[in-house]
Amino acid sequence: MDQSSVLLGIVLLFAFIGPMFYTIIIKKKNNAIWQKKIRQKAAQINLDLDELEINTKLFLGINRAKQIFIYGNLDEENLKIQSFGLTGSTCELKQIRSKEKGIEQIVLLLKNQLQQRQILFYDEEDDYNVEALAQLELAQKWQKAIS
Repeated sequence: MDQSSVLLGIVLLFAFIGPMFYTIIIKKKNNAIWQKKIRQKAAQINLDLDELEINTKLFLGINRAKQIFIYGNLDEENLKIQSFGLTGSTCELKQIRSKEKGIEQIVLLLKNQLQQRQILFYDEEDDYNVEALAQLELAQKWQKAIS
């Protein structure tokens, strides 16, 4: 092989792999920015989060010492933290399935003496670009963390 073929191969390799690396780097950077914003908001309400996870459209966090679970939607203009007391609470994972479509909806139901909340992890109508099984695994992980 001559040098021009090798050089052309290397250029084409970088042309196809480069955008993937760029996307990964941008995603990590955005994730770090969101984590910082959410941790600052949580600190304003005197919560030091033991665990924080950012999903495609929502965030979930937990403070085990105070038994408080937080969640909310990733909204650039209006970042709101919803909190839920875990003392005496129950957590149930609800899946709506059909034979034709598979998983249609994944919801985590939280109940305690004072309140009841639903956290929507997946809705087939809204989340056409999100994989249902990945959202199911995430919901199961948080069900275990909360229980």
